[in-house]
Amino acid sequence: MPFTFAAFCYMLTLVLCASLIFFVIWQIIAFDELRTDFKNPIDQSNPTRARERILNIERICNLLRKLVVPEYSIHGLFCLMFMCAGEWVTLGLNIPLLCYHLWRFLHRPADGSEVMYDPVSVMNADILNYCQKESWCKMGFYLLSFFYYLYSMVYALVSF
Repeated sequence: MPFTFAAFCYMLTLVLCASLIFFVIWQIIAFDELRTDFKNPIDQSNPTRARERILNIERICNLLRKLVVPEYSIHGLFCLMFMCAGEWVTLGLNIPLLCYHLWRFLHRPADGSEVMYDPVSVMNADILNYCQKESWCKMGFYLLSFFYYLYSMVYALVSF
């Protein structure tokens, strides 16, 4: 049972995919927190809690911004590893999400270099719904990918 570069790529990808799943779970929780904080009727009429609510929204958006570059770079590393290993089917499965990440990063708001999740724009109900649906779709993709990578790793180890 030889240890090939493709098997190494799949092993590393499994570990990194678990971190991406963690990032996406955190994003889902953060967007749900923003949604419930935004719609809480008891706190909406409480003026003393308003400043605290705004600071909480800004804190969550700042943490979300810090996860963007690591998530996109880890997924780019996946594609680079699979291209170097010659795993063209796996690369082909990852290219659509990589293109979406590039499109999303290049079409971020023009306010600054890292303003992906601006608190003012994220609290728009349509954008908040879009971000939450995006996170759920990524969660599904990363979970399916995780099991595909696990299967592919076993296949790469056993096939020779």
